[in-house]
Amino acid sequence: MAAAKVEDYDALFDASPKAAASIDHNLLVVLLQHLFTIEDAYSKRPFSVAEFIALLEKSRDLFLQNHQERAALQTEILLLQAKGGSYLESLTETLSLENDENESEELQFAFPSAQVTLEAMEKVLTRYGHLPEAGEVAALQCHLLVSDEENHEMQLPKAIALAQEYAKKYADYTHEFKNFIKEHTYPTFEVDWTDYKLEKVDHALYPETEMVLSVKFRNVQNASLRLYRLNNISATDLERRVKRTKHKRIFRKS
Repeated sequence: MAAAKVEDYDALFDASPKAAASIDHNLLVVLLQHLFTIEDAYSKRPFSVAEFIALLEKSRDLFLQNHQERAALQTEILLLQAKGGSYLESLTETLSLENDENESEELQFAFPSAQVTLEAMEKVLTRYGHLPEAGEVAALQCHLLVSDEENHEMQLPKAIALAQEYAKKYADYTHEFKNFIKEHTYPTFEVDWTDYKLEKVDHALYPETEMVLSVKFRNVQNASLRLYRLNNISATDLERRVKRTKHKRIFRKS
């Protein structure tokens, strides 16, 4: 498999219709999935993105010709991953262009925007949405809808509504959709201590003369944050006192 070439699979498609109908479609899907991940184990992929996409499209057509919808859907998912590029790389496995000899040429096969990627997902769901495995595409759709920070608030209601619908429709993915809804509807309140002047003493942080806090919150109507300042004592002095106290405790135990 390490030296696999796309043309090595051509014989599968040159067979007569009768012979093609007897192909183990599940096995062919596994082979396609292996080709997709082959670059993880080897430094250079033995085929270009263009060749692989052509192979996927030919496989999908063969599966549909033989009324193998599930195999066709798995191929469509691989196509989404192959073309999704930067828009899906944080959500699922994608086909890297780094090892291609002509990266600029291969970019023409990638989706040009997140919106085009979403439209491609919607087409797949329209065609194969009745299959249980389509839940994988539905989950990607929800996550991609809210991945754009600029349009997050506008897209969030749609994503939540879809997740609620999909949670009932795709039983194998119910837990994932419920987690998605929880993540984006439950209250969150985060305080980031980013000031470089902070000094850490055990599990406490002590500022010197000033401190900057980054506060992030979502789905919170009211919240309060209390800061306590210790007067007439520096973080260094406090650390020394803590160490002396620890030494006294150790001495007493011994």
